[in-house]
Amino acid sequence: MYDGLKIECAVTDPRKWDTSLRSIGMYDEATGEVIPFAQAKASALTFIKVPSPSGKKYIIQGSLHRYARNGGENNDDFNLAEIADTITSLQTKFGIDPARTRIQNFEFGVNIRLPYGMCAAEFQKYAVSLQHKAFEKMNQRRAAVGYIAEFDEFSCKIYDKGLQSGDGATDKLRFEIKVIRTRWLEQYGVIQPGQHLYLTDLLKKEVINKLGDILQNKISSLICVPRNIDLRKLTEKERLTFYECRDARSWEEWNSKQRERKRAQLQRIFAKVGQQNPIDVLAKLVDAKWRELSHFKVQECTPEPEQNDAISSLYVDGICDLLRMIIIEQWYIIRGLFFSNPESRNKQQHISHLPRGTPILVHAPPEIQKGFRRWIDLNIRSPTN
Repeated sequence: MYDGLKIECAVTDPRKWDTSLRSIGMYDEATGEVIPFAQAKASALTFIKVPSPSGKKYIIQGSLHRYARNGGENNDDFNLAEIADTITSLQTKFGIDPARTRIQNFEFGVNIRLPYGMCAAEFQKYAVSLQHKAFEKMNQRRAAVGYIAEFDEFSCKIYDKGLQSGDGATDKLRFEIKVIRTRWLEQYGVIQPGQHLYLTDLLKKEVINKLGDILQNKISSLICVPRNIDLRKLTEKERLTFYECRDARSWEEWNSKQRERKRAQLQRIFAKVGQQNPIDVLAKLVDAKWRELSHFKVQECTPEPEQNDAISSLYVDGICDLLRMIIIEQWYIIRGLFFSNPESRNKQQHISHLPRGTPILVHAPPEIQKGFRRWIDLNIRSPTN
């Protein structure tokens, strides 16, 4: 869900901040004396303390996901429960107040698994533009590990997560939005105009839902065109339209009405050649993964109530068994009085008045012998009594 971020921390206990970071601070090699530090790094996060007119500013920036993995890779899922635990860890270890810690920028998105037969290295190349902004390589000096469309207040990335993390996965794709200025979120109702976004806001259900809507909104604005389709099924005019749509410069030059018309023409081309629109694939997978990561249940039951419930049920079962045995025993006595011959009736009366401690001769019916229950004579006393 969330990955990179930069936050201005409200520190409730500055000594805890310094104590926690002192072990990774700088030392004088000659004397071993700790040098007061303004910056330290721990598990993919950078901790910065700088002077300000109001005293000192405490800044944390880096990957929240990698920090939760002790500085490891962020190529796995990072769900809401883990995010909550990570924020609690920062609060406990470094003495920050998450409810008053302001977010300056942050990234949110998901890692998805493409359907069988689709390759992330190829799928990322489908990204042509976002609205009118062309996608460009994330790092021009490296192999194609992804593409980015940058705006003034946000950016959008789509890249081969398996290649970027080096885990060998060929079907793992990352779709991500970086909020460069949080005021950009005002238009989507995430925050009110002029207000700040705080660290605890990232855990609120209404904020999470709106961020999920933003992901879908940006996917619907994407232009994704496969590099190769069956051109033999297209007319000459349709082929020209396809090549135009595959060129990011065309989308920059077209006005809004032209872009809408070309988008509709591109959809008809996909239908004609039997090509699924990559946007539909991406939207469905991103929505499902976002819902999965943002949903978790808190345990409502503890072992103690479960144990008490089990004991109570034993009491109830035991009482029911006892009542059933008493009723069945009396029924056998009554039935013997009315439906048996005089000899057996006298024998039954004799049995019902046996002195205590004498074993009962009447056999338990099959329904009582069933399972682990046993026939017990409640009249039997210890020989010492």
